[in-house]
Amino acid sequence: MMKLLLLPLLLLAALIPARSAELELYCTTDLHGHADRLAALGGALRQGGDAVLRVDVGDTAQGTLLSQFSGGRIMIESLNALNFDCWIPGNHDFELGFDRFRTLAESFRGVTLGGEWRWNGLSGIPWKLFRKNGVSAAVIGLSDPKMPHRVLPTDGSRFDTPYAALERIMPEIRAAAPDVVILFWHNGLYSSIGSMGNFLRRFPEIDLVVGGHSHQEHPGERAGHVHFVQTGRFAEAAGRIRITLDDRTRRILRIDSELLRPGTLPDPEVAAAQRPFRSGFDRYASEQVITFPEPVEFPAEIIWNHPFSRLAADAYRSATGAEAAFFAMYRPQSEPFRRLDRAGLFQLLPYESRLCAIRLDHEQLRQFLEEQANLVRKWNQLPAFSGISLTFTARQEPRLAAAPEQLTLAVTDYTLVSSATLRALLDRPETGWRIFPVIERDAVEQYLKARRAGAPE
Repeated sequence: MMKLLLLPLLLLAALIPARSAELELYCTTDLHGHADRLAALGGALRQGGDAVLRVDVGDTAQGTLLSQFSGGRIMIESLNALNFDCWIPGNHDFELGFDRFRTLAESFRGVTLGGEWRWNGLSGIPWKLFRKNGVSAAVIGLSDPKMPHRVLPTDGSRFDTPYAALERIMPEIRAAAPDVVILFWHNGLYSSIGSMGNFLRRFPEIDLVVGGHSHQEHPGERAGHVHFVQTGRFAEAAGRIRITLDDRTRRILRIDSELLRPGTLPDPEVAAAQRPFRSGFDRYASEQVITFPEPVEFPAEIIWNHPFSRLAADAYRSATGAEAAFFAMYRPQSEPFRRLDRAGLFQLLPYESRLCAIRLDHEQLRQFLEEQANLVRKWNQLPAFSGISLTFTARQEPRLAAAPEQLTLAVTDYTLVSSATLRALLDRPETGWRIFPVIERDAVEQYLKARRAGAPE
């Protein structure tokens, strides 16, 4: 008799729709200092109040003169005004230097996530369990997977591989048994680790990845077993993601995602948070660096020893006392100019690269030249040497015309770690390599101002 009564009840239960729970997320990435656009995104990002999760996936502070003028604080305080829960630093955020980076991390009111880095005693929180709208979510943060190869040995920083970091993190997350596992990763679909979908097969617990770094827009797609979202660059879009779960089984029913565009007016609270960092900026940006006797033009094709590139290489030597220097810049898309102010100089040199010097013998210098000649063609750069004479083949390939058996070469820290030739020498004491406490843009500004004033170079 009991079985006869139970069967209709089971059939009735199967017909009743399952109740669902929903987690909503808002995300940004690769803002690169675009404070105005972030303020215009404020209306979209403020939806949902405290019931939603807000996360920025890095390369937040570097990229505009306004952000540089504020030490990056204008971007972090904007995130604070929008009640962001997490910040995952990107590769360019680490390039700001430890003191400025620490200030940003300490100023952020949410959680600075980073499962694989430690820097002079400062470290990110590998993951955090959030409960929003009745849904528990384990949130993991990872930076650029190439970071172990972007830092100098003396920086005091350590970066594990993403695989090692996730192997360490996942047992803790399994023990916590969250409803959803989300990886916020400053990394695109395809990178130095290969296909993200293939990589994540080793971590089947991860349900959603929000990416960055490659500046691509992905409103929502599959990457292996995970749902993948990426919001592009420069605050041109924000992401809204909804994860719907069966309230009884806690299984994910679906993940919906879309990109949201900036409004026409800035969010009032974000505008108020940014206002103190704008004081004095217009005067700072318009300060003249130099007026050239002839208009400076940048060619459509790659040429060696362009006049501006040569001046920048000379500035490297002046700042470091090195016997020679190598400089390369991405070919600017700019009209000819004579007057150069700080805003214009920042457009030419937007990165926070420090100057370094390393001692090379003739063969090492030849290998470095050959390596850079290939790279400038690949990246459409305008290169120059100072203190070294070059000749060119019929195919415009550079060759050393004359160079001593040994010399000290000034380069940026980026060149020092990204050059296979130079990086292989960093563990050799005879190279005597060192870092100088000066940013390349500041060195060039000081050198050009000295020329304007007629001071000794």
